[in-house]
Amino acid sequence: LERQADAEVLVLLPVIEAFILQPSAGSGSSKSPALARQLVSLLDRFSTVYDYRGIYVVDGNGNVRSQSSSAPKPSPETLEYARIAIAQGNSRINLLGESPQASILTISVPIISKGDEAIPDRPARDVLGAVVLEMSASRSLFPLLTARLLPTRTGETVILRRRGKEAVYLSPLRFVPVDLPFSHHSLEVDGLPHAHWEERTTPEK
Repeated sequence: LERQADAEVLVLLPVIEAFILQPSAGSGSSKSPALARQLVSLLDRFSTVYDYRGIYVVDGNGNVRSQSSSAPKPSPETLEYARIAIAQGNSRINLLGESPQASILTISVPIISKGDEAIPDRPARDVLGAVVLEMSASRSLFPLLTARLLPTRTGETVILRRRGKEAVYLSPLRFVPVDLPFSHHSLEVDGLPHAHWEERTTPEK
């Protein structure tokens, strides 16, 4: 994904690792104000150019150490997925919200140590934290799903989440107002698209 590639570029920049490796001065602040300002300036440029709602740099415990200037406070769910990405050492893409219009797409990419020296009590090439991107799904992902690119029977691509015996449509359905809550359908009725169910969200046609 192009958006995931943005986060993968950020985690490779030396300023990210240099910032996350320095001890906190308390309350999440940095002991190097100049480095902190340099990082915020970088995050602001990425956020403005690529239209991100917020960009966050979190430490190994999932605490926000830096963020783009206009970013809102991240939700507990956003930080929880960042902690999972850090613990597993793998990138995560998650869709949050209760309606298509209010949905937020988050991408969490781990920051892997590139230094030769080990952090005290931790091995070299450890996961130092993560870069988290937040964006409005209605402005980034959903327009790609609703575009009529193929002459399919319904002309729709949907994202589903399995919740008990229901399928929850996380993406907007054609002719359904986007400000309504997610649509729910029973898995016991016909008419649902064939789906390959995964842990959270899987795009299906």
